[in-house]
Order: sequence, then C-alpha cells, then structure tokens
Amino acid sequence: MKAIIIGAGIGGLGTAIALRKIGMDVKVFESKQEVRFAGAGLGIGANAVRALQQLDVGDQILRAGKALDELRILTPAGKILQRTETAAISHKYGPDHVTIERGAGRKGRFGLVPLSNNRIYWFACLNAKAPDSPIRTYSTRDLMKIFEGYHEPIPQILAQTSDHHMLQHDIYDLPPISRFAFGRVVLLGDAAHAMTPNMGQGAGQSVEDAVILASHLKQSPVIEEALLRYERERIGRTGQITRMSDRIGKVAQLQGTFPAPFAMRCSRLFRQGFWRSS
Repeated sequence: MKAIIIGAGIGGLGTAIALRKIGMDVKVFESKQEVRFAGAGLGIGANAVRALQQLDVGDQILRAGKALDELRILTPAGKILQRTETAAISHKYGPDHVTIERGAGRKGRFGLVPLSNNRIYWFACLNAKAPDSPIRTYSTRDLMKIFEGYHEPIPQILAQTSDHHMLQHDIYDLPPISRFAFGRVVLLGDAAHAMTPNMGQGAGQSVEDAVILASHLKQSPVIEEALLRYERERIGRTGQITRMSDRIGKVAQLQGTFPAPFAMRCSRLFRQGFWRSS
C-alpha cells in the first residue's frame, strides 16, 4: 500500500514514520528546499510523549528535552496565582516535561520556558489588530517599555535579547472544521485542526493523529473506511482542545484586571478539562 504525504512538518513526518511502521510505502513532499525546525522551543505533553513512544522516538525526545517540575502563573509583580507540580501529572499520565513560567497582566502575557543545555525561550502575547499592526516592527526596546515593571527575570531577559533573535507571528482563532476525510484523502495536524498555542497541544495532537491514523489503516483493508474511522475518533477530541485553547487565550488576553481567585478557578477548570480529555 502506498501513501503520499503533503507537508514535512511534525504531523507529516510523524505520519510517515507511523505508516512505514505498518509496512506502507510512503513519500513525503514539501514545498521548501530544506526542512528546518528553527525558532522557539516546543511543548511536549504527556499525551504526545505516549504517542512518540509508539513511534519508537519517545525516549530520544526525553533525552534531548528538558524534564521540568512545575508550571507557574504569576502576576506582573511576581505574585503566584497558580502553581502546578507536573511531577504528579507525570506519575499519573506518563512523562510530562514542559513547564512555562508566565507573567499575566493587563499589558500582555510573558512566558519563560526552560530548555535543555541551559537555554530558554520566551514569548510575549499582545492584543493587536491584523494585519498591519505596528507590532510587526517592534524591537526588544519596545517590549521592554511594555513589560516595564514585570517581575524578574523578565526585564533582564529582554535586555539580553538581540532583535535578530526575535520572531513575530500573528495568532488567529480558527473554528474547528467538521470533516477530515474525503474519499482517499485525509487531513491531519494543522491542516485538520490548527489551534492557538495556549495549551501547547498543536504538536501533540499532530503526533496523536499520526499514530491513530496508522492504527486504523492497519486494522481496515478498505482505505476509505479506515479514514472515516480516523475522522470519527479524532474530530471530537481535536475540536474540544481547539475550542478550549481559544477560550484560554481570550481569557488570558482580557484588557484589564480581574481578581486572582477568578484567574485560578479558570486555570484549574481548563487544566482539569484537558487532562480528562487525555
């Protein structure tokens, strides 16, 4: 059985591995001359680690990544709104090794993510109008003014960041689609369920797609039937996570302040919903 994959992103390459593991002849086509995964760090949750382990690359990812212990959400002044010990999550669901220390305030969100080899990446989220926002030309000096007064080490990290190391991307909320399978053609990854980065689940859901698609193709001799089964299994879960990520982003980017207990209740609700869906 042969398969053609369009796109050599995480979902495409993960699917190529999964389909070859079940004996399929796979070819991957990519518009870029070279596949490079440069830029920010990547969040890998427990569900994604489990899927990667089924592709026989989970242990390699864990060795290359950074095993972390907690997630914290803080006010701009540094007061802890919520602290989650991910060790308990790892014990229940398997390795979960991404932690974000995030400052949340009316000016915007700022997150710090430790990586391996004593490195970090940071992100800043600001409300803006698309597509010609002046944010596209912001420098670290502009961000230092916006996040002035935020707790340490945010000002120090911005001061040490060169402008050429920054990447600017617009974030759009796209509603879930109602169909993935079209005869012998099927969508997966961002093509099927592009989602905002608020839950760190974009890559994880793409890898889940790869594993589950391969499983259905292995079980069913009729390709169209296998693709429909994949669609039925994935469309509800990915839609739920897409909508939840959208809601988290909207709450987190509210202009103004709200009581800390409200922020904590919202965060717990979203986290519990996510882990139930895992």
